[in-house]
Amino acid sequence: DLVVGESDQQHIQDTINAGPGWWKEFPTDGVGIRKYLGSNANRQELQKEIKLHLQTDGYAFVRPPNVAYDGRTLNIEPNAYRP
Repeated sequence: DLVVGESDQQHIQDTINAGPGWWKEFPTDGVGIRKYLGSNANRQELQKEIKLHLQTDGYAFVRPPNVAYDGRTLNIEPNAYRP
């Protein structure tokens, strides 16, 4: 019942969804995307936060994260990879 394979996508998704304090081992890790939904935060602020947390986890970027929100759906393309 175990799946073996690349886990980068799952790790990135977990980091974006989790908020600070979710993991005892890494208390400051996590973007906490829910706090941005319905707030006055702008897209650049969210992009900066995503990039900061993923860089801390060892990811590099080809270009900045892409964030799009149409009022109902939030789409995030992290554009991150592990070197």
